Amino acid sequence: MAQWDYTLDVKAIWDNFETVGFEESRDQIVRRIRDSRFFTEEDWSLSNIVDELGWAEDLSEFNDWWNEFYDWADFARVWVKTF
Repeated sequence: MAQWDYTLDVKAIWDNFETVGFEESRDQIVRRIRDSRFFTEEDWSLSNIVDELGWAEDLSEFNDWWNEFYDWADFARVWVKTF
């Protein structure tokens, strides 16, 4: 039995974060989450976290919400692939 129900692969985005720039990378990650099979607007917690990720104005704010997303993902059995 697999430990994870879903995988969110953001490795390519993560690897190019500095090259592409913060805003473009942020937007790509948010888009990838919203387009995933596990995303639903009915999950208020996830929807709120993703909104906040999308509104993050700098890397520090993004990282705060990214940590929240990781916690949500662990609970929801979503493997977030960054490496």
